[in-house]
Amino acid sequence: MGRASLAAESVWLWALAGALALAGLVAGCKVSPEGAPPPQSASAEAAAEEALVTFFARLHDGQFAEAADWFGGSYEPLWQMNPGIPPDNVVDLWEAACTRNGFQCLPTLAVKAEPGTAPGGFAFAVQFAADDGSAFTIGPCCGQGGQLPRSVFRFVVAADDSGQYKVMDLPVNSP
Repeated sequence: MGRASLAAESVWLWALAGALALAGLVAGCKVSPEGAPPPQSASAEAAAEEALVTFFARLHDGQFAEAADWFGGSYEPLWQMNPGIPPDNVVDLWEAACTRNGFQCLPTLAVKAEPGTAPGGFAFAVQFAADDGSAFTIGPCCGQGGQLPRSVFRFVVAADDSGQYKVMDLPVNSP
C-alpha cells in the first residue's frame, strides 16, 4: 500500500470514528418531535392526580371555597345557569352547581392517567363513587338512542402560571 493510500484510509477511519462518536452522542439525547410537549415526570403526574382527587373531595364535602382553589377552568357555564349569583362569587356558584344545577360533585372512586399528555397537563379517566359506594353511572340523555351508560369520565388537569395543578373541566352534569 502506498503512502497516499494509507493517508486516505487514515482520513476515512478518522471520519468514520467521528461520525460514530457523533451518532452515539445524538442517540444519547432525547429529542422530542417538533411541537411535542417535553416529557413530564411521574411526580408531576402524581401532583396532577392529587389536585383532581382533592378538588372532587372538597366539592363533595361542601368545602366550596377550598374546591375553587383547585379549579382552573371556565366558570362561564355556571354563571349562565345562575344569573342571580355575581360572577366573582365562586363559592356560591359551586354550591349552586352541586346542589341545584345537576352537577355530580362526587368523590373519586378510581383515577387512571391516560396515555400521553393533554395540552399543558395530564388527562385522567375517572370513576366516581355513588352514595352506595358503587361506581356512579350516567345513562343515555334525553332520549338519545344508541348511547351506552357511562361510568368513566375524562378530566384534564393543567398547571397554572405558579405551577399549581388545577382541574380544567366542570364536574359531570346529569340533568
